[in-house]
Amino acid sequence: PQSAGRPLVEVISQRAWRLFQRIARAAATIDQTTPPTQLHEVRIDAKKLRYLVDITPASYDPDDLECITGTLRKLQRVLGDFNDAWVQEERLLEYARIGNDSGHQGALLAAGRLAEQSRQRRECLREKVVKAMVRFRAGDTRAACRRAFKRFDAKERGR
Repeated sequence: PQSAGRPLVEVISQRAWRLFQRIARAAATIDQTTPPTQLHEVRIDAKKLRYLVDITPASYDPDDLECITGTLRKLQRVLGDFNDAWVQEERLLEYARIGNDSGHQGALLAAGRLAEQSRQRRECLREKVVKAMVRFRAGDTRAACRRAFKRFDAKERGR
């Protein structure tokens, strides 16, 4: 493979830079109407980036690393909470449909109320998601990622 002879930190940093760019591009398009599935994809990319940064911490400047991981932690937390609320709402609505078919009106009403609470929680979290995405794209995090990861970008070195 192309990466076989390259140092591990170089391969990881190149991948991390690409993930950062993908998340930053997605962050630019996220608003109050972004579908939960799209936010879940960003969440997965944020997890991947965090894993990459976590496996080679000694390879990066501690200040850059703290900036990147701090912002990623906050982003992952709010995206995780949003996803949990969305999944919970979907499961409750599914349960309500099953309850409706079986004639259990009490269960149907309870599931409907809980689903509505999950939806309201998700909508409250949406604003936090948007803010976290703006912070992730902010100059400090972008600069820290550029300093940490960009130096290993093979395209920049003419490979």
